[in-house]
Amino acid sequence: MSLLRFGLRSALFAALIVLLPFTAQAQSGAPLQEDEVRRFLATLDALEELGQRYDESDFDNIEINPDDGFAPMAASLEEFRDHEGYPEFQAILADQDYTDEDRWAEVGDRTLRAYMALQIREQHPNMLQEMTAALEQIENQPGVSEEQRASMLEMMGPAVAIARSIEQVSDEDLQMAETMRPEIDAVVDAPDAM
Repeated sequence: MSLLRFGLRSALFAALIVLLPFTAQAQSGAPLQEDEVRRFLATLDALEELGQRYDESDFDNIEINPDDGFAPMAASLEEFRDHEGYPEFQAILADQDYTDEDRWAEVGDRTLRAYMALQIREQHPNMLQEMTAALEQIENQPGVSEEQRASMLEMMGPAVAIARSIEQVSDEDLQMAETMRPEIDAVVDAPDAM
């Protein structure tokens, strides 16, 4: 599975798995347009082929920083900038009229956050309240040292990042993800998604 498939598929499914037991990043930039979301999705097959030609062991541990929110495409892009395949990566994006890879990552991350928000709101509508309650319980639990508390919060970091990011998805991005859901489903639900 390629670096960017990892960013798209594995991070998405890992995030959902992390959140299930617990049953912010503000949106930036211009509003998402169907055309650019479609072009983002169109880059993924070529990027998967690119990733298959390189050893991806360096990309297996891309971490989500809770302070940055859930942004797997931006995190993957930062890791990939120094990779030997970076010029090929840029060419794939250029084939879909992406001259700014940061905008590509933003479109991808916003699309994923909106898609996840739709999924979680449908399947786990109380997730945010449960996450907040879990954090408060950790913060206020008697008899727990600061070191233990910090360790528990660190373990929850990715889930916290995802929850904050999902909470801040704009109505416009949600509508775009809903409109394009069959196309996003086709990418996320592909046979090699896990």
